[in-house]
Formats: sequence, C-alpha cells, structure tokens
Amino acid sequence: MIKNFSDHAANERTYLAYLRTGLALMGFGFVIERFDLFVRERSPGESVDGLVWLVSSEAAGFLLLFIGVFLLALSTRRYLRFRRQISSEEVLEVGSLRGTWILLGVVGATGVFLCLYLARLVLE
Repeated sequence: MIKNFSDHAANERTYLAYLRTGLALMGFGFVIERFDLFVRERSPGESVDGLVWLVSSEAAGFLLLFIGVFLLALSTRRYLRFRRQISSEEVLEVGSLRGTWILLGVVGATGVFLCLYLARLVLE
C-alpha cells in the first residue's frame, strides 16, 4: 500500500482540475480572438470611438492564453511542492496564501477586461 495514498490522490485530483481550468482558459482565449474576426466580417467599415473600444479581441484572447499558461505552470509547481511535502516525514506549517490572492486578482482583472470587451461588441 502507498503511504498517504488518499493525500496523494487528492493532490493529483486538484492538479488535474487546475490543468482542465488552464486549458479551458486557453481555449476560450482562442475563441474570443477568432470571434472578433467573425464580428468584423458581419459589420465591415463600422468603427466606434471611445475609451471602451481600446479593448481588442487580440488583447483579450492573448490575456486569456497567457493566464492559462501561467495557471498551468503555477499548478505544476504547486503539485510538485505538495507531493514532496506529503511524502516528507516532518510536520510542516501551512504556507502563505499570497500566490492564491495574486491569481485571484489577475483572474478578476481579466473578468473586468472581458466585460469591457463584450460591452464593446454589444454597443457596436
């Protein structure tokens, strides 16, 4: 029997959930980038001025792709660190949640960014 099997299995399930989320963000970024091409084909020659229109589909798509890749790297680091800690014999304290708060802030800012992007599409 594997020592601490349930802890290792929970760590792997969490890692797989992070991977699934990262891949979904990357796919959504690609779809957003291509969706603007579809919108431009449907309404050629129309342009709207204003601060909200600074948000482009390329920027929104790239941002989501970047966050997806960042999430994959962060989750791999987290998985390996927890795997090592689970296998360790010593008692460890729970670390800081700073990385989690930073990731939450980045994803929240991306949500605001995407709301501006969708507002641009609706108002065009």
